[in-house]
Amino acid sequence: MEGLGLGCFLSGSSGFMKYLYKGVLTLLASSFSSFAIKDPSLGSRNPLTGSRKEKGLKNAARITNLMRAQSRASTAAQKLVKHIKSGNVQQAYKEANRVLKNLATSIKR
Repeated sequence: MEGLGLGCFLSGSSGFMKYLYKGVLTLLASSFSSFAIKDPSLGSRNPLTGSRKEKGLKNAARITNLMRAQSRASTAAQKLVKHIKSGNVQQAYKEANRVLKNLATSIKR
């Protein structure tokens, strides 16, 4: 996606991209979780049901670009983006929970 400002970072170190990927993915997946009920600003970024959908769609586009740049992207993240693009709310919620569980596991390591 043009205009997202990731071009200068995609050619940089892979360490930076890893943390950018995890941060944006956490934000996107959290907008589908129970955290979104407690924090309205987070829930409003949900790309399918939020009041500020465009913010969530930008995050989905960023994740898509970062997955293309990285050789390793989780299957759950790929499925989450696929369900967001197709508008499948129920499956997107399931995949978002899976993504959050995977991220929590990877942080403990």
